[in-house]
Amino acid sequence: MRLKNLPGFNTLCFFASSLVVFCSGLLILNISSIPNNLIILEKPVLSLPADILIGTYYLSLLLISILIAGISYKYFEAWFLKLKEKLHPVTKPVMA
Repeated sequence: MRLKNLPGFNTLCFFASSLVVFCSGLLILNISSIPNNLIILEKPVLSLPADILIGTYYLSLLLISILIAGISYKYFEAWFLKLKEKLHPVTKPVMA
């Protein structure tokens, strides 16, 4: 017999996951609001890896956006620009 087939299993999973999310939120609120807590988040040992992770996150977002822009230009925009050139060629004015 599978667990998913037991009556009330989905309800139990929903309440268990909701309880975990609620307790995690309370823990984060407790750590961030009480100044004399056992867990101090402003330690240099903890802030340096956080700064490095945030920097690599932003760098990866920048690289991904540049990559997407390049792919978009190569496969979509360039095609439309060539089509525009074929339909409406640009003629240079003749200087008299």
